Amino acid sequence: MRTLYIVDIEPLDNRYTKQWQRYFPQIAEKHLGDVFTVQNISGEAEGYDAPTAGAFFNFAGTCEYKASQASKIAKMFGDGTVKKGDYFFFTDAWNQTVHFVKYMSELTGIKVYMGGIWHAGWYDPTDILGSTIENKAWARDLERSMFHALDQNFFGSEHNKNLFIKTLDITQPSKCYSPGVYPLEWIKNLRNNQPKKNIVVFPHRLNNDKAPWIFDELREEVRRTHPEIEFVKTQEQNFSKEQYYEFLKSCKVIFSANRHENLGIGTFEAMSAGCLPIVPDKLSYREIYQSPFKYAVDEDFYSNFALYKPALANQIIDFIENYESYRIHLETQLDRIQSTFFSGDKMFKDIRSFIDK
Repeated sequence: MRTLYIVDIEPLDNRYTKQWQRYFPQIAEKHLGDVFTVQNISGEAEGYDAPTAGAFFNFAGTCEYKASQASKIAKMFGDGTVKKGDYFFFTDAWNQTVHFVKYMSELTGIKVYMGGIWHAGWYDPTDILGSTIENKAWARDLERSMFHALDQNFFGSEHNKNLFIKTLDITQPSKCYSPGVYPLEWIKNLRNNQPKKNIVVFPHRLNNDKAPWIFDELREEVRRTHPEIEFVKTQEQNFSKEQYYEFLKSCKVIFSANRHENLGIGTFEAMSAGCLPIVPDKLSYREIYQSPFKYAVDEDFYSNFALYKPALANQIIDFIENYESYRIHLETQLDRIQSTFFSGDKMFKDIRSFIDK
């Protein structure tokens, strides 16, 4: 039997990647166990420090982790473990090991297949890569090369896929697949009927692309008339993952003003826990969420936020005071969003269809 090698993204405690390391192989086995033996390939990063400020990972640590994955895979090619027809799946396509696998497959004659999930990258000008590296040809060409090396390129949203195709001038869109590529089925377990408190939660990173200052301004605006409403940024708390989930279950509203969002796992986790989302009608939010949870934004939203602040403050107060009335809208959207965007069903079907060709 062929082997599906899952080349994982580093499993950090404060991210879904820790859960992925445990559950991704199990979900893959459920969908593809009749045609593949599933094996996870993790990396090693001795003394991996906390994520670099403003990022989800440590810039040096992620390179060490991926380099160790490349070393393991090279030994597997060398000792004959890797066989023709095996499939390497990268849970983060932005992994230089993609090139090594393609190189070894081509030169050894051991034909293997590859797929990977694109979370973000240089192609997104609001991502930390795009905003830091700016207009650098090496980054653009690296991502284009990875795209061509992969047989299947997966994206969590149409927004993310279209941005990738446009920015990198991709002429083979048939190699791109979306949405339904994030196997996060365990999020269903967050659903509950616990009593809620008057809390508005901000579960995002505290850097510019998530615009935390807007949350701060809304807190001041709302609390002038409703001091009983709490505003909490979860990254300012020392929550474990379990504590974080329990806290979400106590909140009524999750707010976002993100400049950058290609899917929004934190927002959907909060929604599943019972929080009413208030999100901008742009980016991936546009295709995922429906009325009454989106607010209109124009190009001047960030530069002229004072014009938008009163209406958003009133929406927060309305959601807090009339939580039960709005919850019915939440319940009607949860199953659709879960099955369309936060399940790997479609992705595994696409892999099966590809290997059956």
